[in-house]
Amino acid sequence: YSLGDGTEAFYSHIRAARLGYGRKVLGIDGIANFYAGATVQLLWGVGYFNGRIDNSVYQSTAAFSDLYRADYGNLNIQDPNVQRQLLSSVGQGFGFDLGVSADIGKKLNVGASIVDIGSLLWDQDVVQAQLDVPTLIDSIQEGIISSYNLNTEITDVYDLAVRVPGESFRTYLNTQARL
Repeated sequence: YSLGDGTEAFYSHIRAARLGYGRKVLGIDGIANFYAGATVQLLWGVGYFNGRIDNSVYQSTAAFSDLYRADYGNLNIQDPNVQRQLLSSVGQGFGFDLGVSADIGKKLNVGASIVDIGSLLWDQDVVQAQLDVPTLIDSIQEGIISSYNLNTEITDVYDLAVRVPGESFRTYLNTQARL
């Protein structure tokens, strides 16, 4: 039963609109030029999923916009209404980027930046699910779930899980420092 303990699946779908500005802040004739810049990002959370197995219990948190038509087994991207839902979101946030660079002489360029400082608040259509792994395995043995094909059995697996509306949660961007 504990074979899958530590297994984790994660998915995040985010859209961003960015506005950036950079400029030369100092120039020393023929020796060096120094630049600085910043970017502000408006973020829309379109889809989020995080599932993990610990102590033979599967737990997940998910939030999907109408774009996904989420019934946890069907994604119909050919749906003609999808175009009207391209900007639908279930989370919002902001991000920032900051950077500096210098041209020294004619051959050396150095720069440093910190990108993706920020977070998203997922506050709509949040669902939490829990499924006891031994119950799932027993369901296979008892014939409730008749195969190991997840696509075929997704409805039965979904019905075995306890689902409740989830509370809002915050995720942080993967901030990176670059040199």
